[in-house]
Amino acid sequence: MYQALYRQYRPTRFDAVYGQEHVTRVLQNQLVRGLLGHAYLFTGTRGTGKTTCAKILARAVNCEKPENGNPCNECAACRSILSGAALDVTELDAASNNGVENIRQILSEAAFPPVALKKRVYIIDEVHMLSIGAFNALLKTLEEPPEHVLFILATTELHKVPATILSRCQRFDFRRVDTEVIAENLRAVSDDAGIRITDEALALIARLGDGSVRDAQSLLERCRTAADGQRELDEAAVTAALGIVGADASAALAWTLVRGDAGAALRELDARAREGRDMRAVLEELAAVLRDVLIWQCAHDRELLRAGCAQEELERLAASMSSARAASMIEAIQDAEGRMQRSASGRMEAELALIRAASVSGGGAAAMPGGAAVPDELLQRLAALEEAVKNAPAGAVSAKKDEKPEQKTEKAPEKPKKDEKPAPIPDRTQDKLPDALHEKLSREVIAALDPLKEGFFSLLPMYWDGKTLSVVEDEISKNLITYAEKPKLEEAVRRALGDGVRLVFCDKPPEKKNDAAGFDEIMKEWNNRA
Repeated sequence: MYQALYRQYRPTRFDAVYGQEHVTRVLQNQLVRGLLGHAYLFTGTRGTGKTTCAKILARAVNCEKPENGNPCNECAACRSILSGAALDVTELDAASNNGVENIRQILSEAAFPPVALKKRVYIIDEVHMLSIGAFNALLKTLEEPPEHVLFILATTELHKVPATILSRCQRFDFRRVDTEVIAENLRAVSDDAGIRITDEALALIARLGDGSVRDAQSLLERCRTAADGQRELDEAAVTAALGIVGADASAALAWTLVRGDAGAALRELDARAREGRDMRAVLEELAAVLRDVLIWQCAHDRELLRAGCAQEELERLAASMSSARAASMIEAIQDAEGRMQRSASGRMEAELALIRAASVSGGGAAAMPGGAAVPDELLQRLAALEEAVKNAPAGAVSAKKDEKPEQKTEKAPEKPKKDEKPAPIPDRTQDKLPDALHEKLSREVIAALDPLKEGFFSLLPMYWDGKTLSVVEDEISKNLITYAEKPKLEEAVRRALGDGVRLVFCDKPPEKKNDAAGFDEIMKEWNNRA
């Protein structure tokens, strides 16, 4: 008869338990030194080894030939417990046997010595489900049990266990298992079971296990038949078998929210629905990516990331929105997940969540390198610009790529020599800055401002009349470019356009002056400078 992987590969020795060395080491030392207690309480999240360690401990205390605290699993006592035939080892599921009568039956049996083993062992799983009366009935015996009795309690919700029970037990906290440790366990299981799977796919399953070895092994079992025996299971096969979206698709959906494009977000959601994806799972994976974005903005620690999104993509997302906006998006998605449990239309709730998340403006400012606070509206516009450049044909941006080495240099370009003619001024006294001068100005400004601010400054409308450069700024640029940075910009303008040129910030384009006298005067002054 076929057994599930988590049952087939359940550890039978303390040494084989993954990720709980702080528990197994203490239990082994107690067994070796003869310092075994009378009651233990194992607590922790699901699939971390509580019941497994309880079973191992039950065999270890009755083993005829223990090995450094581990059961030998070969003697008559170990074999009878492994087969479930031992009358002296009782497992009780408190979720379905939680009444006073169930506990009274255990206590009546505990008064008698064991039939064939050294000790009577009672394993009570999900002990927090016991009724108040059942807990009260257990109290006295749990405090002073007969010498031949050992109680092992296990729970996933410690806060529901009365303090009177906690004070009578030795408590061991089982931790969530690290993703790397789970992946190591999955590799050992897959190799022994003959499952051909890539390391990247195992890492994905380990992340989805969320600290639970049993959950991860169950996911591996679902994926083992996703590919034929001729090829290895890869990330794509695992994603399809588990019905999840994947980090790349979730990041693409996050970008639609960053740009505030609710229509594109709804189309992405529709594509996932047509693929048969669960709407709640889509939102959970999207929230996981946004959570990693928020964590990266606040901590910059890769060890805290969980969604599996590519590092470069995650950094771009983090630079394109404020932490306040990321948090607001997560809240909108989590609210929808809660409503989906009570709603008849999960897709409608998911659509509303995306629309709300796309319309979030974010009240805070993003933390940028150097401590500069950047308005979220600017980050949205820059994110849209980045996406447009990314999706443009290769030839459209090749020229700009070639200029990058020159733009990154910190050395200021030399001033034009006196015998060198300046660039021709426009044929009218007020006009937009010519492209040649605009490029020259950009090279100077990038030395005065950080790249983000320089990129935004270069997008502002600029007008000049040969001696004054007028820059039309809006509310965003007023908050972006500080008062202390404007003298640096003025110096950059003088280096690029000449010593006599002034920089003026204004709210609207200046009026054009086309009179001939004014034009002749400007031409005369320009020629004198040259």
